[in-house]
Amino acid sequence: MIKESDLQWIRKWFELYTQEYCIGKEKFDSCICLKVVHTKRVVEEILGICNSLNLKREECYLAEIIAILHDVGRFVQYARYHSFSDANTENHADLGIEVIRPELSDYFPKK
Repeated sequence: MIKESDLQWIRKWFELYTQEYCIGKEKFDSCICLKVVHTKRVVEEILGICNSLNLKREECYLAEIIAILHDVGRFVQYARYHSFSDANTENHADLGIEVIRPELSDYFPKK
């Protein structure tokens, strides 16, 4: 079961993770910021959907965690390739799993 403390941990992890990609170069940082803002908008949207569906608190926690993590691979993708194009680089979902799995190994046990 997802707890509020899990959600709080993911929020903090995401904040720290994305800050690592701000390197002080305006164009690069603006692209990273674009994805941070996008993620925050997705979180707002998912919480609105949760409220409209009257979901349980734990279901909303899970939905928010999914929203936070949905594009986490975009940051490493942009750092490596200076592009958000999956077709021209790597699939951002695969990159996201590479990032998430070691950080959240308690939630993603090895097969």
